[in-house]
Amino acid sequence: MVVIQPQFDFAIAFSYGLAPVKIGKKCGYINEKGEVVIKPQFDHASFFTQDGFALVELDGEYFFIDKVGKKVESE
Repeated sequence: MVVIQPQFDFAIAFSYGLAPVKIGKKCGYINEKGEVVIKPQFDHASFFTQDGFALVELDGEYFFIDKVGKKVESE
């Protein structure tokens, strides 16, 4: 079991190594060591999929990000 000291306003379960967390009014992601790996910058954040993408929302725009927080551009 992974135990992380409380430092987030809200956290959801891990999915493929990362968990969405809320700090203040913004959401980001932590790894299983509790380290912030994608800084809180989104209004909403979902789980990562097995393909390595997560759906996020920022200022009313929904888009996918990869595991380093980079926006995935559609082709």
